[in-house]
Order: sequence, then structure tokens, then C-alpha cells
Amino acid sequence: MDSTVQTIKRITAVVTGILAGILGGFDSLLQFYTGLMVVDFALGCVKGIKAKNFSSAIALWGFINKIIALSVIVLCVLFDNVLGEGDYLRSISIIWFCVCEGASILENLAVIGIPFPQGLREVLVQAQKGFSINFSQIVGQIIKNYSPSDNDKEDNDHE
Repeated sequence: MDSTVQTIKRITAVVTGILAGILGGFDSLLQFYTGLMVVDFALGCVKGIKAKNFSSAIALWGFINKIIALSVIVLCVLFDNVLGEGDYLRSISIIWFCVCEGASILENLAVIGIPFPQGLREVLVQAQKGFSINFSQIVGQIIKNYSPSDNDKEDNDHE
């Protein structure tokens, strides 16, 4: 029995070390993000139970989304290593995912019925609106703003 426990401890240590290594280290930023992931997942389950629509399939997809986010962080670590200029992309991606997890936590708290200040609720609503991006509209605006004016075309024709 004692050797089984020691084997499990060793395997856990090796797996944890490998994960920390490929994620660029288990610094305070990644610790914070990991904490947000755990809280969000737990609150999502509580929300489903309270609303009486808990689904293991939805929970599984929530877990898969978190694995995908960690995979993006791994890719950013690899790209930072290629660039050789620090861990900027890793940090930016983790901060972005922290913002997303924080918004999800606030949304879960609101559905569960935990009261929080109206100002915070308004920020959440605004953030959710801000996450909706219309790329064709953005590209159209860029083309409109940076296309040569008619005067520039006439100047080029005279040269």
C-alpha cells in the first residue's frame, strides 16, 4: 500500500512538472488563472444544478474549452521562445483568459443569485457587448480610412 502511494506521488510530481514546464512555469499569473478556471468550473456546475439543467455534456465542453485555452498558452510560450524576447505573448494570453474567466464567474454569480454592485453588473454587460466583433465592418472601415483619396489619384496620374 505504501509503495502504491509513493508511485502515485511520483507520477503526480512528474506530470505536474511537465505541465508547468510547457506552460512556461507556474508563476503567480498562471496560478491566478488556474484559480479562476477552478472557480468558474465549480460555479458553472452550481449554476446548472440550481437551474435544474445540469448537463455532463455541457460540463465536459466547459472543461475542453479550458484545455484549449491552456493549449493556446502553450503555443504562446513556444512562440515567445522562438522570438527570444521574454514571455510577452504568454502573459498577454493569460491576462486575456483571466478577463474571460472573470466575466464568466460574474455571469454565473448573477444567475445563481449572488448580489453584487450595479456598477459591476453594468461593466459586465458592457464587456459582453464588447466581445462581439464584426470583422467585415472593421475591414470596411479600415479600407475607407486608408484608401487613397481622389486628390492622391489625380496627383499620381500627372506624374
